[in-house]
Amino acid sequence: MERPKALVSLFIVAISVKIVLSSLSVLSHDLSYLLDGLEATWTKVPVPYVTITGPFYELWLSLPINHPDLRGWIGGGPPPLEPSTYLLAFLIKLPILITDLFCAFLIKKIVENRTDSSKGTLAATIWLLNPYVLLTGEMQGSVELIPIASTLAGILLLTRRRVTLGSVFIGLGIALKLFPILLMPALSIYYIRMRNVRDLLKIVTTSLFGLIAYAAWVSAWGIDFGASLLFITPFTTIASELILTPYASKIGLATISALIFCFILCTDWVIREENLFDVVFGFLLAYMAFYDWWPQNLLWLVSFMTIDLAVSGKRARFYYVVLLVSAFLIDLILFEFAPLNSVFFIPAFTPPMESVSNFLKQIHQNISMILIGSPILRSIYAGTAIFYSVGVCIRNSPRMKTFFG
Repeated sequence: MERPKALVSLFIVAISVKIVLSSLSVLSHDLSYLLDGLEATWTKVPVPYVTITGPFYELWLSLPINHPDLRGWIGGGPPPLEPSTYLLAFLIKLPILITDLFCAFLIKKIVENRTDSSKGTLAATIWLLNPYVLLTGEMQGSVELIPIASTLAGILLLTRRRVTLGSVFIGLGIALKLFPILLMPALSIYYIRMRNVRDLLKIVTTSLFGLIAYAAWVSAWGIDFGASLLFITPFTTIASELILTPYASKIGLATISALIFCFILCTDWVIREENLFDVVFGFLLAYMAFYDWWPQNLLWLVSFMTIDLAVSGKRARFYYVVLLVSAFLIDLILFEFAPLNSVFFIPAFTPPMESVSNFLKQIHQNISMILIGSPILRSIYAGTAIFYSVGVCIRNSPRMKTFFG
C-alpha cells in the first residue's frame, strides 16, 4: 500500500509543479506565437491549435481583471509582469496541460494492457515527472502533445481490437500534425503480415481523410500545401547529415534507417497481435535517430520510451536516461532557453537567476559548443536510438536473437 500512496503523492506534486511553471514561463516563442494568432483573429481560420486555445483566451478577456496591452509582448518585447499575465499564460497552456494528463492516462492503459495496473501507474508517474516533457510541453508551450495524445489513443484502441475508432484517432493525429502518417509503412507491413487487409484499409482510409484535412487547413491558413512539405520532407534521400554541422539535414539517414527497420520487420519478425506496440516503437526509434532536430519532436519518442521502460524494466533504463540527457544537452546548445533575461522562459526575478540566464546564453552562443559539442551529442543520441531499435527487433525475432546470442 505504501508504494501506490507514494506514486499518488508524486502525481500530485508533478501536476502542481506543471501548473506553477507553465504560468511563470511567459517568455517562450511558442506562447508568443499562439498569442499572435489569437490577436490576429486566426481563430476565424481553421488552424487547430489557435482554435483550441481561442476559448481560453476569450475566458481571460471576460474576467474582471486588468487586461494589459499585448502588442509589445507579441512583437518580441518583454511581457507586462503582473498577475493577469501569468493567468493568461496558464489559460493558454491549459489545453497542453490537460493533454499531458491525458497522455499519462493513455500510457497507463497501454502498460496495463501489457502487464499489470501497478506498472501502469508507475509509467504514468514517470511520464508526469519527466522534466523534458515539462520543459518542452508546459514551459515552452509546445502543442505537440495534442497529436501525440491522439496517436497514443489510436495505438491503444488498435491493441484492443477496436480498429475503427483507433483508425479515427490516428487520422485525427494526422489532421493535426502530419507526422503520424510516417507510421503507415510499419503499420501496413504489420497488418499485411497479419493477413488483416480489412483493418489496414480502415487505417489507410482514415489516414487519407486526415491528410486531406491537414492540407485543407494549411491551405486556408495561406500556406501552399505542396510547398509546406519542403519543410518536412520525410522521405527524401539527402545525406548531408554526414557533414559535421548541426545545421545539416538529418532526413536522408532517417529514411535509410526506417527502410532497414521495415525490411527486418518484413523478413525476420514473428508477428503477433500483442507486438503492435513494438512495431510502432521500433520504427520511431529507427526513424527519429536521424530525424531533423527540434525539441518537441522527441516527445513522440518519449511517450513510447516511457511505456517500454515500465514494461521492460532494467533493460530500458540505460537507453531512457542517455536519450533524455543527450536530447536536453542538444536543446541547451542549439535553442534559446534564456530570451530577454530569463531562465527557461521564466523572467529572471533575482540576481542568482540573472547569473543562470547569462550562463545559458553563453552556452547557446558558444561557437565551439555548436560546431563540436552538438554533433558529438547528436551522434550519441542517434547511436543509442539505433541500438535501442535493434534491441526491439531482437526480442521479436528468434533468428536475430540466436544470431546476436
